Parts: sequence; C-alpha cells; structure tokens
Amino acid sequence: MAGAIDLLSDKVNRILKDGSDLADISKDDFRNFMGIAQSSLKAMIDSFEGLEDAELKALGLEISSQTKNRSAMNVQIYKQFEEHLSSRPLRDEQTIPFSSILNTAKKYAIVLDELDKNIDKLFEHKVISLYNVKISNIAVIGVLKNACDLSDFAWYLFNGLCYDIGMGLERPAKYRFTYMNSVKERMRDIVNDAYNGIGDGAIFNEIMKIRRENKDMLIVNDNNEINSGMISTTDLTRSFGKSVVTGLMNLNIFRWLGEAWNNYRDGYYRSLEEKRDWMQTHIQMLRLKIQGLNESDREYQKLQKIINNYDDMVASADEKIKKYREET
Repeated sequence: MAGAIDLLSDKVNRILKDGSDLADISKDDFRNFMGIAQSSLKAMIDSFEGLEDAELKALGLEISSQTKNRSAMNVQIYKQFEEHLSSRPLRDEQTIPFSSILNTAKKYAIVLDELDKNIDKLFEHKVISLYNVKISNIAVIGVLKNACDLSDFAWYLFNGLCYDIGMGLERPAKYRFTYMNSVKERMRDIVNDAYNGIGDGAIFNEIMKIRRENKDMLIVNDNNEINSGMISTTDLTRSFGKSVVTGLMNLNIFRWLGEAWNNYRDGYYRSLEEKRDWMQTHIQMLRLKIQGLNESDREYQKLQKIINNYDDMVASADEKIKKYREET
C-alpha cells in the first residue's frame, strides 16, 4: 500500500499545485453521490433478478458457442474476467452467468447502506475538501468508485454479450469495450475478495480500527503536499489499501460541484432510468431468442428497434457523464 501511495504522490501534488481547479464538496452533495451509487446498484440487481436461472443458463450456452470466435470481443472480455476467478465464484459463474457479479453487487449494496447511515461519523466536516480528508475518507471514495464500476461493467457486458450471440443489435459503442477492458481485472479482484469475506465488505470496521489506533492520517499535510510519508500501513489489510488507491485515482470527486455536479447528477439519473428500461428490453429480446422466435418476426423487429434507441440514449448520457469523470 505504501508503495502504491508513493507512486500516486506526483499526481496528487500536481492537483494541489493547480489549486484553482479544486473545489470543496458539501456533505449533502456527497450524500447525493452516495445515493447515485446505491440507486445504480439496486437497478442493476433488480434487472438481473428479473431473469430466471434457466434463461441465464441458456445465455451461458450461447456464450460458450462463441468462445472460439475472436471477433466476439465481449465474449472474450467475459471469458477473461471469468477464467481468473477463484474457485467459488468461478463455480457459480459457470453454473449461472453473472451470478458472481450479482452476489457481489448485493454485498456492495449492504456496504453502501452502512456507509450512508454513518456519513456523519465518516466525514467530520460539513464541507469536504482535499485539505481535510483523511485516508479513511479516500477509502470510502474508492468503495463508491468500485460499486459504480461494478454496476456499469455488468450493464455493458450483458449488452455486449447480447450483441455477440447474434441478437441482431447494432454493435455497442467502442468506448464501452474500452471501459470494460480497463476494469475487468479490478472487477475480478473485488468479486474474489467479496467471496473471501474481505475487500470493501469490511471497510467500515477497518475504518473504525485505524481510527482507534490513530492511523487515520490527513492526506495533505501542512506543507500542502501528500502526506504519504506519515501514513501508517502497519496491520492494514491489502484490500483496504486497494480501496485507498482506487480513491486516490478518483480525486476528481472534488470537481463535481455547482453546475458541473448538477449536470453530472441529473445525467447519471437519466442514464440510470434508461439503463433499467434498456436492460428489461434486452431481457425480453433474450427470451424471444431462447424461445426460437425468428428474427423476421414483427415482435422481434419491434423490440430490436426499441433496444437500438435505448442504446443510443444510454450512449449519449454516458458520454456526457464521462466528461465529469475524466481524470485531471
């Protein structure tokens, strides 16, 4: 953990030197951000639970039929995610596709609820600033980032797999594949950690532990530099360290304020609503395919057009949101 934080020092110091680009964030806005993450996870969980096990197993057979097809790029992402899972999540995934992701999402939903109830304990100030956050606060930001990424990874992967198994949809936007390829290893790791009872699931207890031991250091010291040399890593879990690193990689949360924050928030909620409808329509299309409905059938073609429209709307909303999530 110490090495990883040291490697990130240059980035944090660059942000500090460019102080005009920084802003504070109110605790209320942070609660809103937490609400976005909670809503996204719930929508994803509800959507996947709308599929019967038999339907997901049928999807698994369709995926298996495309594993040797190198042009089925989303299938390749899925197999790369799956092949490095530990034994228990791998067994679940091979039995019912997406089950390990769904199980992990449910654990994250519980964690986010716990963090949400304890925001006042976690963040002592009414206004959150890079200059008053501690290592525990950065870890919370990392947990939120992991939760949002897990949700987006599931949405995009399901959509991409539906395209690869020949449901007649337009090819998903390239940025979705690029995104999934960039996060697949981290998604695999958080699934493995969740199954092993470690990782972000224990984040609140870990925070309370380092606070009792006076190890919850400020990120920025009095010299306006990252406090990496003073952050104690003794007895901190590996997974807690990974949460901190993820948080440090996403310090742009301090830029999501004012009009930019409102645009981000509203855009994300619009995208979330579209994703929910889009997922349900994909599920209907999958059922039609499993039932053997011909692609020339009017109902099949009607759903295909609806899905294409949803894909376009979600892609447009995602691109706007992406601008607010870009690294400085």
